[in-house]
Amino acid sequence: MKAIWKNLKESRKLQMFILMFITSTSFFIWKDGSVTFKEWSEFMTWCFGLYCGGNVGEHVSKSIKQPKQ
Repeated sequence: MKAIWKNLKESRKLQMFILMFITSTSFFIWKDGSVTFKEWSEFMTWCFGLYCGGNVGEHVSKSIKQPKQ
């Protein structure tokens, strides 16, 4: 459990993903029809894709910087 909180404190990408998830879900719940499920799910797909793309880009750039042994 401590590892989860440590990761949450250190990962700005994860913090932004959680913030976007909470915001979009609150609009979906409280805005009575102004946000459809299709729009919500499409936004969440983009958020997840950006989060994954950011992680992949970070790890690829780290592996390029380090010389192979």
